[in-house]
Amino acid sequence: MKTVAAFSGTSNSDVADQYQPNYTLRRQWDEDHQQTKFTLSSVLSHKFNARHYLRAGAYANVLNYDLRQANWDDTDEQLVQEIQHKGTTETFNAFAQWQYRATDKLTLNAGAHAFFFFLNNKTSIEPRAALKYAFSEKQSLGFGYGLHSQMQPLGVYFTQNKPVNGEPSQNLNPNLGLTKAHHFVLSFDQSLPGNLHLKTEAYYQDLRNVPVARDAANTFSMLNLVEDYPTEALANTGRGRNYGFEVTFEQFLTNGLYFLLASSVYESEYRGSDGIWRNTRFNGNYANSLVAGKEWAWERGRKNRTFGLNLKLTQMGGLRETPLDLAASRVKGEEVRDESHAFESQLPAYFRLDVGVRLKRNYKALTTTLSLDIQNTTNRKNIYTQTYDKYTFEPRYYYQTPLIPILSYKIEF
Repeated sequence: MKTVAAFSGTSNSDVADQYQPNYTLRRQWDEDHQQTKFTLSSVLSHKFNARHYLRAGAYANVLNYDLRQANWDDTDEQLVQEIQHKGTTETFNAFAQWQYRATDKLTLNAGAHAFFFFLNNKTSIEPRAALKYAFSEKQSLGFGYGLHSQMQPLGVYFTQNKPVNGEPSQNLNPNLGLTKAHHFVLSFDQSLPGNLHLKTEAYYQDLRNVPVARDAANTFSMLNLVEDYPTEALANTGRGRNYGFEVTFEQFLTNGLYFLLASSVYESEYRGSDGIWRNTRFNGNYANSLVAGKEWAWERGRKNRTFGLNLKLTQMGGLRETPLDLAASRVKGEEVRDESHAFESQLPAYFRLDVGVRLKRNYKALTTTLSLDIQNTTNRKNIYTQTYDKYTFEPRYYYQTPLIPILSYKIEF
């Protein structure tokens, strides 16, 4: 049995003021989100014999939160509080997994997972199973299925409507259900000479109970959300699907060298409250990545040192966006998007190279590591989004992070 206690927390704040024509500042938005999580987990593993193996356990999370979000409302000409809530809630998970080696070639893994969300008493029971057939010690075919559920980001449950006629604000989404996903995977594994490994995988993911707009037929879906919390009433009536094919080729650490090359083609689609299937924001259609590294032993006398060089290369299709309606934006004086063609526009492809070097020194009682990591080494201007600039009356690009050097020194006892 293994029992673990853990604590983590996040703090995110974002404030923006905008200059007005008379050179005064107007608060556009003001957000402050504080969250902490205490986790206690316990897992029991037991091998009955060569053919039967059981793994079961449970883990509980205590979530503390203090969430605040306000945005400027042009209609009311004031900063409107959209979320303001502080409190504590809990989640509980339990699972059991049984492995049965029917023969030396055929292995079955089957089990179930239970999830309970105390904030609104939502429960999910999820069956999962995988079957693997080994043609030989180096070659196998596998098929897996699993049902998975996910709660929404906490702020979604506390979105408030605007006060009307002096009535207090009400939470719009306190009873949202869990989003569920059926996963299907077919895979083929092949071990190759030289400590090499090849894996091919076809997959399909069917998403249900996705939150979309409750009171209007539009293109919104939680599947496309990248920041902030939604400000409208939602219902679990949306859908989504992801499917594709992936190839992974890797060399395990051999003579100080390792690499992992992965390439995939895929489709990612969703259906909002308008009932139309569209691309999700993240439907780049392809993704390629390479992670590689080399280590050299550097020993002089009693000094035990290791020098390492690592790199990570990522290249993928660009994010999707709803195209700007420039004519309407210029007439209205603010950004207007063509929702009839939601997420049909695709931004340029994403490319990023990260390079790192490190020197590790091993002593009797401790190990030290000096490292320099250079993220986005080529200083590529990857586009995050395109918006309308109401002062130049033209589209404007916002870019992702530029070149970032990170120098660190770590001591391990």
